[in-house]
Amino acid sequence: MLQASTAVFTGRGCSPDPAVFGVGIQRTRQRTTAEILMQTDHATRDEDPTEETDPAKLTPKQWSPWMNYVFLPQTTLKYHAELVAR
Repeated sequence: MLQASTAVFTGRGCSPDPAVFGVGIQRTRQRTTAEILMQTDHATRDEDPTEETDPAKLTPKQWSPWMNYVFLPQTTLKYHAELVAR
């Protein structure tokens, strides 16, 4: 088993399919003793500063807010990771 201290995953370019996205995290958990840190998407264009942040109102059609407030938080809970906003 490898002994990494921290593995960092970003949501950038990831698949919204939890099974696909989770493969890398599962392998990291199986093969290392690393703590896992996940980062939210960062702004790549002028975003609407009033974007929706209520998870109940978001769908994958609102990609960045959905990733940041629904998908990534659920994924960090599932894999016992930490989430950091960028």
